[in-house]
Amino acid sequence: MPANTQDDVITLLKTIREQNNQILQWIRKQDRSGNHASNTDLPDDIGVQFPLNSQEDITKLETYLSEKNNCLALSAYLSTFGGRDFTGHTNRILNFLFTYSLATNWNFGGKRGEKTAFKNLNVKDVIIGAVRKSSPLVSQKEIEDTIKMWLKHAPEKLKKQQHGNP
Repeated sequence: MPANTQDDVITLLKTIREQNNQILQWIRKQDRSGNHASNTDLPDDIGVQFPLNSQEDITKLETYLSEKNNCLALSAYLSTFGGRDFTGHTNRILNFLFTYSLATNWNFGGKRGEKTAFKNLNVKDVIIGAVRKSSPLVSQKEIEDTIKMWLKHAPEKLKKQQHGNP
């Protein structure tokens, strides 16, 4: 192969590689959750006020989230909350969704005492989906560990809140 043609092929391959990288970046920025519209507003038909404050509220939310499209819509909204990193993002979502008072009824596994297992709630999967949209390389376990810590510290944060320290 003449030198000119070989150089042309190499240049063309480099151009194709760069275009592929640009296409991959564009795809990654697109909504990862499927074919639904990527509306990032809080759904109107959710039927609860945030932060949730009662078992009745969580029951209503869980009923709402029993439909996949509702999970996707809430996840899309929560994905916009941002944060310094995935931990900050997760904590911002949890603070939006739940009062500390309600959170004291849960621990992640539901093993100790009379607490309910948070891991069995649909909203757990919604939170994980929302965080992974902005931090796709973060594992589910890392997000779950952040949720565990937030739940663990909810009682002490509630006490601080009740004594006037936010």
